[in-house]
Amino acid sequence: MFVASQVNISSTIALLKCTNYINVSLMISEVNFLNFKKPILQLRFIGDHISPRNFSAKELGNLLIDIQKSVSAIAGITEDVDETGLISLKEITNESAGLHFYSNRPSANDACVRLINAVDKRDFTGLPRSSFEGIKHISKLAKEKKCDAELKNKTTNTSAIAILKENDNLIFPENVLLKSTKDFYGEITRVGGVEPRVQFKTFSGTTHHADVSKELARQIANKLYQTVKMKAEVRWIASSDEFEEIKIVDVEDYKVQSNSGLFDELRETLGSYSDKYGSDLEGLIND
Repeated sequence: MFVASQVNISSTIALLKCTNYINVSLMISEVNFLNFKKPILQLRFIGDHISPRNFSAKELGNLLIDIQKSVSAIAGITEDVDETGLISLKEITNESAGLHFYSNRPSANDACVRLINAVDKRDFTGLPRSSFEGIKHISKLAKEKKCDAELKNKTTNTSAIAILKENDNLIFPENVLLKSTKDFYGEITRVGGVEPRVQFKTFSGTTHHADVSKELARQIANKLYQTVKMKAEVRWIASSDEFEEIKIVDVEDYKVQSNSGLFDELRETLGSYSDKYGSDLEGLIND
């Protein structure tokens, strides 16, 4: 049995590289200063044929890295987690194949609970995009080893638990594209290409690239370095504010409107709400 007073993920991976397969007797002792006496994350791969010997050192090492990345992303920790030791692997147990993680940071515990609840509900929209890799990795191993994966947190009175089945096909927000139409206001800075594209810079200073038909590209070319209003069909990933696709479908000259003109547009957009808040909005515009 290997025992250490304090071992982080990087040290664990270095140790695992010393052997081809994980030995069930490998155990890393709990760090003395840990706040949580119970593991913040218990991960088990469950199946009659599953034991620690089913996992190579490389497989386990890569899994540990991705789990740490997921927890740090959800916890909002930006410093080098390899140096700070965000989470530590305490033990690998022969309960099918179990991994027990501890931490001295409450934020890491909260992050694990959020991760487990997201997996349980199959709803990842509330998690940062950079946290998906750990979940994907666990699901990938469950498929490859033909087993289930159980994630559990028992640090509070109410346990958080989730099961990933071998045949589960998880859908992440990055796989869901939303569609809408949007008006862009800005300066045309480039037009052209075999497959015509438009480059424009919005009032906020953001540069976008958009697809456009050849016919409309010819019209837009006449407005190079002019400020215009463009109507576009847009597609973006549910977990991000960044547009994946922009296609310009109409363009017109930008007209600077008076305050009264802006208020008329707001009144039309707000409908009945303008009757209740109209005077406040008009005062705000005039200010």
